[in-house]
Amino acid sequence: MACYVEQNHDDKGIIWNKVLAPFDIHLIALNMKNENIVSTSEKIYNDLKNFGYEVLFDDRDAAAGFKFNDADLLGMPVQIVIGEKKLKDNKCEVKIRKTGARFDVELSDLVPKLKDLSQTL
Repeated sequence: MACYVEQNHDDKGIIWNKVLAPFDIHLIALNMKNENIVSTSEKIYNDLKNFGYEVLFDDRDAAAGFKFNDADLLGMPVQIVIGEKKLKDNKCEVKIRKTGARFDVELSDLVPKLKDLSQTL
């Protein structure tokens, strides 16, 4: 593992590939004082677990910047961010750790989109 990490990192942290990653997805819930974010994040967490994904759920009461930095440091292949702004439009943000690509996904399309992504990671 040490050799892999030494060769697969950037200035922010580890970049795991999907085969070696301790988790498939890092779910990041922003503003845990917002009940809509909490309930939506918990539903997504349970749905992803039911579809067989290993999910690291960051439900800490910490600032968004800390959560984003920690997510990059830990380096799971996919990050899903649940925040107020996107949730108003019934969307979440998905980030691919390896490329840094970010895009919005309708909550109802999240699992199919993750299945598509798993073919390319």
